[in-house]
Amino acid sequence: MRAIGTTRPHAVRDLVRRCAGLPLALGLAAARIATHPHLPQETPPTEPPADPPGEPLAGQDAALRAAFEASWLVLGEDARRLLLALAPAPVPDVGLAAVASLAALPAARTGTLLRLLEAAHLVIQHRPGRYRMHDLVRLHTLRHADPASTTAALRRLVDHYMYTAHHGAITLARRPARSP
Repeated sequence: MRAIGTTRPHAVRDLVRRCAGLPLALGLAAARIATHPHLPQETPPTEPPADPPGEPLAGQDAALRAAFEASWLVLGEDARRLLLALAPAPVPDVGLAAVASLAALPAARTGTLLRLLEAAHLVIQHRPGRYRMHDLVRLHTLRHADPASTTAALRRLVDHYMYTAHHGAITLARRPARSP
């Protein structure tokens, strides 16, 4: 960060935002800036050019893709399965119970795996109990996804939210009405 902070201090905030604070993405982006100081300030170093259909990571630096693949390869089978279940979730963040439903794992095991993925900088607990994944990590993970497994995980997520909403509605209906 010192490499860009001394010459383009305003770019540091933008870089951190574009990398979603992921240390891996920040390190790679900062290294790219340090080795290519001629890049215009308005060119976001982590934003790829338009990708051709069917290859979402085609415009990424080879180093970035290699770093994601290296992270993927060191994960255990359960952690990979959790990441694969979480990647297609069409929500900005998810709670532990929803992640457990996505992965069809017990909540305790899911919590352990989320901590492992967080330590590997593949997910972020941005608020207590709320997890999200950077879009670049999501895209890389989806390259490994099986469509049938993805569909099953999304069905489990919908079932989880439907059950939660139904349970919430019943709980609210049982409460006595408050007078003004």
